Amino acid sequence: MNHNSASAVRSVLETEGLTPKKRWGQNFLIDANVRRRIVSLLEEPGTVWEIGPGLGSLTELLIADGFRPTLFELDHGLIRHLRELFADSVAIRPGDALETLGEALEEDGSPQCIVGNLPYRSASAIIAKIAELVLRPRRMVFMIQTELADRLKAPAGSQDYSALTVLVQSHYSVARCFSVGSSAFYPAPRVGSAVVTMEPVVDYPDMATSRATSSIARLLFGQRRKTCAAILRQAAKRASGTTYPSEATGAPNGNGGSGLAGEQIRAAAATLGYDLTRRAETFTVAEFLDWGRAAAGRL
Repeated sequence: MNHNSASAVRSVLETEGLTPKKRWGQNFLIDANVRRRIVSLLEEPGTVWEIGPGLGSLTELLIADGFRPTLFELDHGLIRHLRELFADSVAIRPGDALETLGEALEEDGSPQCIVGNLPYRSASAIIAKIAELVLRPRRMVFMIQTELADRLKAPAGSQDYSALTVLVQSHYSVARCFSVGSSAFYPAPRVGSAVVTMEPVVDYPDMATSRATSSIARLLFGQRRKTCAAILRQAAKRASGTTYPSEATGAPNGNGGSGLAGEQIRAAAATLGYDLTRRAETFTVAEFLDWGRAAAGRL
């Protein structure tokens, strides 16, 4: 099919009885140059997971370049189209990627690459899930909203710096490669887009450290205008005799669901000499990781 024009894509969707679903953030990439640049960033062919393949415009290039794709797609209509288009050339994982990524990792192991024009409404959750699963492909290339790209690359102390930044930068080196205008999509989104690459860092944290680091960051960034000391005091009081959800994380006892309590986090900070009158955004990723390592020893 012709993936390079809005009218051609619209015609295929109509023939298949499909419409772009706003709730799933479906915006089909119709710029051939952008697609080629994305695939070229993957470099050497190998096994690749493609998240959100849509009508298969990137998939087509991946197969032509010698990649062996597994497609993660939620929309049953698009899955039917992809099976008709590619037959046995691809494997397809139907369902929500937030669930099927873990299943694929358990059954097939980590791929060599991951790529995707990620649905804007779930892109941050998908990227967080990849980090939480400790996936270590040699390279990932994602089309995401400009705002999310800014968050992934944000330095400590900036407005965009967040718990997601800490989680992602703990595991991956992030590079912003190029911006993409709305005319490259059908339908055209109302937000800017950017392509980023992510590669595993050398000192990749173990699972216990990663979970503890993420838990601390989510708790503290949940009330980022407060000092860390105030947040941890509140968490300790909550843990002392109540089980209602935390205002900061939505998890019981304000511990982010990790088993870490406020006093454990405070004790870990004391061993590192951290000044808890600071706010979360002032701690670097390296400091959060050291905090997570110290706290993981108290789980």
